[in-house]
Amino acid sequence: MNSTAQPIKLLSLAKHRVIKVDAKANSAAITATGELYLWGMGVFGSYKTPYKVVSISNPVQDVCLGTSTLGSAIDAKGLLWTWGSNIAGELGIGDNEPKVTPYPVLSLKAKQVTQVACGSSFIVALGSNLKKELPGLKLNMKKVTSMQRRHQHRRNADDINISACKKSGGSRSQERSKSSVSQSGKKSRVKSYSRYTKGSAKDP
Repeated sequence: MNSTAQPIKLLSLAKHRVIKVDAKANSAAITATGELYLWGMGVFGSYKTPYKVVSISNPVQDVCLGTSTLGSAIDAKGLLWTWGSNIAGELGIGDNEPKVTPYPVLSLKAKQVTQVACGSSFIVALGSNLKKELPGLKLNMKKVTSMQRRHQHRRNADDINISACKKSGGSRSQERSKSSVSQSGKKSRVKSYSRYTKGSAKDP
């Protein structure tokens, strides 16, 4: 098998503006018009040059490949498509039948998938309407927000108390300083008066 250590230009994609590429066990590319191209060796066969996937009717906006023959793509409507050996049911289509071409994951059809990631035998997808699917999440978020506000109020109160203590401590320090100065002044005057009286007593 021939191999090269230097990048080579794919002439079959030279006329297309490629916006995303992913490469694991095989390779994939998405063009600016939403066309998906695959090449390499996978469950779909072995292709030495990119071939266009025609089973996805809508433009493709994202693609992710796994470390084995697993692959996934998201079309413009947020529908997830998967392909691969499906030995562990990783394609999410409800069976263990291999798919040589992208197949829609119908259980996620209403989820509006926005992101997808593939491992060796699993797929993780994120949807944009999770709060609509889980009403309880909205209530929990309200509780979290309320707790955050109470915590912030407590922090503000603590800051005010600390500031008040610092001001009070500063005032007390100033009062103590003034008192010390006053007392030292009194002591100085008493000593001076005592010396004066003693001096006066020695005079004839």
